[in-house]
Amino acid sequence: MRVLRWMAFALVAAVVSPGVSFGQSPELVEALRDTSELKVLERYDEAVPPAEAALSLAEREFGPDHSLVAKLLNHLGGLYVAQERHAEAEPFYRRALALRERTLGPDHPGVALALAELARNHQALGDYGAAEALFDRALVIIETAFGPDHRFLTDYLNNLAELYKAQERYGEAEPYYQRVLANAEKIAGPAHDYISLPLYKLTLLYQAQGKHAEARPLSERLLAIREKKLGPDHPDVAQRLNELAVVYRALGKFAEAEPLSVRALKIREKVFGPEHPDVAETLGTLALLHHDQGEDGEAEALFKRALAIDAEALGPAGAEAAERAENYAALLRDTGRAAEADRMEARAKSMRDNSESGS
Repeated sequence: MRVLRWMAFALVAAVVSPGVSFGQSPELVEALRDTSELKVLERYDEAVPPAEAALSLAEREFGPDHSLVAKLLNHLGGLYVAQERHAEAEPFYRRALALRERTLGPDHPGVALALAELARNHQALGDYGAAEALFDRALVIIETAFGPDHRFLTDYLNNLAELYKAQERYGEAEPYYQRVLANAEKIAGPAHDYISLPLYKLTLLYQAQGKHAEARPLSERLLAIREKKLGPDHPDVAQRLNELAVVYRALGKFAEAEPLSVRALKIREKVFGPEHPDVAETLGTLALLHHDQGEDGEAEALFKRALAIDAEALGPAGAEAAERAENYAALLRDTGRAAEADRMEARAKSMRDNSESGS
């Protein structure tokens, strides 16, 4: 309870403006504390009424254009977003933006923050055109205020990159991801762990476009950085090994890919045990590598083991498990076992349908 109170106090402090005196507004302080405590507990629906009460009190006591009012509007929008009630969040974000523009001017960095909040909500609603326009405007404001290479740009560049990627507009996303990586390298250097996430995102984008040759050096760098940071036997290193094996496989470099996948498997078995879903992922990758090299007996044994793990996993099978079943079905068909392949394809379809209905 003491930790909860501390977290709630931190939230209150984040919302309340420095110029607001708690002693002048005990009802407001109580409402802020109540909504903050409920938010910490993830009881978002219950947190809305005290937030609305705080907003009403703040408008009455400090005026409709006070910065606390803007923060409370954003807070209410966030409570609705946490419940995936994006349509109800939008008017709060719009009011916060209008207030920021009115009090700060249209080109203030504080307005960029409000634009980004509203844009993310539009993106969640599937209104990509409106989100793009808002993200664009926010980026221009930040770039004008701080210059093209400032670390503050990272979030705004990422916003547009992720928006384009969500629409499979990969070519338009690419320069934004590249700028994020370039900025990170300027800030921390080319081998610092700070650049791991930008490297990872750009690697995935290249793979989505089939640019595996471009993905390869990034994936190699990412593995080296994470291994230096975490040590050779860390689960995250296993993930990067598996990802690099996938890149090498796409380039037809099966001999280079296989030892990476084997090493990833050993790490995951040691850390998680032999029946963990992450082990199934690596088994699936290794099975594909054996199949690519005509070693169908080894591949089949690995697929069967992976699917047995998937079958024991709690909850509905995920899309990755369905993909492993599809890959095994392809092996069965390639080896002349059409009836077995048909059954495995039906199983894979059921797994995928269950995954989509449960998402």
